[in-house]
Formats: sequence, structure tokens, C-alpha cells
Amino acid sequence: MCILGDGHGGDPHGESPPEIYERITDAFYALDEDWQFTYVNKRAEDIIRRSAAEVLGESIWEAFPEARDSVVWEKYHEAMETQEPVDFELYYEPLDVWAEVNAYPSETSLSVYFHDISERIEREQQLRRYQRIIETVNDGVYAVDPEGRFTMVNDAYAELFGYDREELLGEHVSKIVSDEIAEAAQEIEAAQVAGEREAPSLEAEIETADGETVVAEATFALLSDENGAYERIGVVRDVTERKEYERRLKEQCERYRRFVEAVPVAIVTCDANGRIVFANEAAAEQSGMGGDLVGTSALELVHADDRDEVADRLHRVLERREAVPPTEIRLETGDGVTCHAITTGVPITNEDEPAGQFVLTDITERKRYEQQLNETVTELEASNERLDSFASMLAHELRNPLNVAEIYLQQIEDDSTAADRVSDALDRIEGMIDVLLMLAKGSDAVSKGQALALADIATDAWEMLDTRAASLDVETTRVVRADENQIRHLLENVFENALEHGGEGVTVRVGDLPSGFYVEDDGPGITADERDDVFEADYSTEEGLGLGLTFVARLADAYGWDCEATESEAGGARFEFTGVAFADEE
Repeated sequence: MCILGDGHGGDPHGESPPEIYERITDAFYALDEDWQFTYVNKRAEDIIRRSAAEVLGESIWEAFPEARDSVVWEKYHEAMETQEPVDFELYYEPLDVWAEVNAYPSETSLSVYFHDISERIEREQQLRRYQRIIETVNDGVYAVDPEGRFTMVNDAYAELFGYDREELLGEHVSKIVSDEIAEAAQEIEAAQVAGEREAPSLEAEIETADGETVVAEATFALLSDENGAYERIGVVRDVTERKEYERRLKEQCERYRRFVEAVPVAIVTCDANGRIVFANEAAAEQSGMGGDLVGTSALELVHADDRDEVADRLHRVLERREAVPPTEIRLETGDGVTCHAITTGVPITNEDEPAGQFVLTDITERKRYEQQLNETVTELEASNERLDSFASMLAHELRNPLNVAEIYLQQIEDDSTAADRVSDALDRIEGMIDVLLMLAKGSDAVSKGQALALADIATDAWEMLDTRAASLDVETTRVVRADENQIRHLLENVFENALEHGGEGVTVRVGDLPSGFYVEDDGPGITADERDDVFEADYSTEEGLGLGLTFVARLADAYGWDCEATESEAGGARFEFTGVAFADEE
């Protein structure tokens, strides 16, 4: 390549510089000492996409301002300063061009020739990309020459068989595979050359450098050179785990087959037409048809009233390929007996054809049990109604003599104190009747009640009792929402328990808990092993049955409260009521 440094002069043959420049096959332009274009040949015009007329006399830095921030600025100034040629590769983004540039300086000019190397760069990048792919894939990749020697192996191939890459390059394939496998590969190669096979594969057990055995699957391709010789390319994959998985899968299929045959639940497979192609022993027994199920329409086993529904479920599984949820159907056995079953179905394939698998669980005995249970529930409901009626009649019968007592009470004039006591007792009995009726009807009979100051109710309940030398200490400001009569009777029974078992001079205290309140005394208390029993109706004390605390527990339960017996700080009995609805927190 002839480079004319200052862009002037001629040659001995009489050709002018422009004529010489145009004969240069590379793109060429010349710059003066002010970086202005003095010449641009046709090839350069094509690459820079500007005509000579557009750039001649213009500074390169003004014509192409992006070049100021590129290696061009640095290299051109280096050439002019050192008066030494420079060469470099450049990607010029505005033109989307890769170029190889050679710049030759003189004292007053810079001659630049360059050529477009975009295709070469693209091929190199593509090659590097393929190399990276080969090096990063998990599969082993190799190439062998016609003599069967390795010309290329990637790291994955070398590592698969326990070698370094350098140990394999140039070695014969027999270093890796047996003669038998090598012969099989050569036969495959010959078939490929003859056009008999396009993408053949070979599976074999291969011993690694460490003496272990791997199952490898190789796929082959041929690459011919300019002399017509073929190089075999192989992609090798370790399928040891896959083969082990296939072995386990085969074993699992066998176990599943045996399970299906042995399970006491009916399992049938239907083809796309709804005919049974498989039925286990349980299905044959449940249908009463023995081994005659295969080939039978599944609908023939279904009760006539349920066939439309089952036909729709078959359509969803077999046609729409949907799994259907469990549902209850009736079946007709071979001897005309109706039985009940829960059935579900899922779409499957059978011999590469769409099919459905259905599981039928016989619930005939369960249905009989449910019927018996429903009859028992009905009897219990009738019994509860009789109990409720009895409680109402008892309350009615008690109220009659109470009404008579109240009439005669009004006629007592001599002893007003006695009259008050009798009147209070009658009021308590009247309130107790209301509470008993509520307990007989359950929590549904509990009214929303009203906002009640717990301290006032406790004081009222205490004053209704014969407290003698005992004392009450009320330490609560909470407001509960309850029926006044019911909550007062609850507290009366707790107080009576303290008065009965706490001894003379017992002190009873009512206080707050984070979610309720407590009632405690300083009496002898309740032993730990008896605290869960004191609320039972058959719990006995020295004085008789402890029905008062049974009443307390049931009334608390009707309100949704938790009631627990424990020990007070003084060692006495303590009853904690939690889960209480406070009106002052609403």
C-alpha cells in the first residue's frame, strides 16, 4: 500500500495524486495541519456517508464532533506529535461501523486509510459467542478428526470423564471409550456420510478416570473440510440420573399397579367413549359383575336417576379434560341392589389415547350409619323439647304456690321484719325460676342485658344473704353487660359457698381482672385436686351436693365466660371469670 504523506506530488509514471488515491482499495482521506480534509476518495465517501464536496476544507472535529471523545482524537494527535504512524480498531457508533485505521503523519499533514471490518468483527464475536456457549453448556462437546483423535473438547466433556482438557487433546477416542463403542460410533459416522442417518445418537456406559461408571448419551454431527474429509462433532450428556429415575419410575409403576389391584377402593379407567378398559378387583366386587366390567359402558353401572349427572361428569373428564370434584352417586349392582359411592375423576392417557380414571368409594354402610344418627338426633331433639316443657311446667307449678304465699304475705301485719324476709325469699325464688328457665333453654335464651355496675350488683347480692360476722370488700369499678337477676344469682351462689366453707369472720373480696373479675375469700380454700370437680353436679361436700357452684359454672357458660377455681393470696378459694363483656369498653 502506497501512502502519500502530504497529499501532493505525483509518481514517475506521470499519474497525479488524485488518480493514485482513487486506485487505493481502502478508504482514504488526508488532513492538513489544521485537521481540515484535503482529500477523500470514493471508498471513504461510502463508509463515512459524506461526499468529498461536503467535507473538503472542513475540520474533521467539526464534521464529526463525536470523534472528539473517541480514540480517534487521541491517536491522531499522538501520530502528529510523535511523527510516528499509528494503527487501531474503532467502532464508530453514529455510523454503526467497525474500522481498522492506519494513520501516517508528516510535518504538515496526516494521511489516513481505513477499511470496514464490521463483518470480520461480527464473525469474531459470533465465534466467541459460540465458544462461550460451548464452554458454558452443561453438556460435553468434542470433535475428532478422521483418525479418531480429539481436536477439541470443552471443560464439561473433560470433567464428565475425570480428565483435564490437555490430557485429551490429540489422544485417540479409545482413551475414553471401549473399542466396541468406538466401532459403533464409526458405523454411525459411515451411515451419516452415506446420508442414511441425520441426527443419530448412541447411549453407553463409560468408565471414568476414577473408575466410576456413568451412562452417557451422545448425539453426532459431521463437519466437512475443503478436502472433503469429515470431522465428527459429538454432544455428550450424562444421563446416569435420568436412567436411574427411569428405573425408579418403572418400579413405582409396578408398585402402583399392585396397589391399584389390592386397594379396597374401586378404580376404573374409561376410554374416550366412556367404556371401561380397566377395573381393579374392588370395582368388580362392588359392581357384582365379577371380571365382566371391561368393555362395559360406565353408565350401565349407574342408577337410572343419576345417569344424566354422571354423563356430564364423564364429558368433562373425557372431552374437556377437566378433573371433577368428589360427588355422591348411586350405583346399581349386577343383582339389582342400590349402593352409594363417592366418585371423583381425572383425565389421563391410556396407550396414548385420551382416557379418564375414576375412583369410587363405597359409602353404603356410612349412609346407613348417618340415617341411624339422624334418627338418634331426632329422638334427642324430642327429648330436649320434653325437658324444656318439663322446666316450663315446673316453673308454672312453683309459681302457683308462690302466688298464694304472696297473697297471704300481704295479710301479715304483726311482724314486719318476718314479712320482709319472706318477701325477699319469695323474690329470690321467683328470680331463681327465671334463671332455671334460661339455663334449660341454653345460651340462645341469654338476653343482651343492660349495663350494670359490678360493685352495686355484688353489694345487693351480699345483702340478700345471712352474712353474720363475714365481710365483703368490693374493689371494682367495672360495668358489665348482663341480666341483673342472673348476675346477682351467680354472685349469691359464689358468696354462699364462701360463707359456708370459709368459717366465721370470713372476708370475701370482689376485684378486677384484665378480661373479667374474680371473687375470693380468705377461708381454707379448695385443694388443687378438687378444683376441677367442684363445678360438677355430683360433687359432694360434707353438707351435701354442691349444686350452687354447678349453677355458677352453667350460668357463666351461658354468657360465654370462662370460670376457673384457683387459690387466693390468703390461701382461700378464688373464682376467676374471664371473657366478660364490659359495657364500659363498648
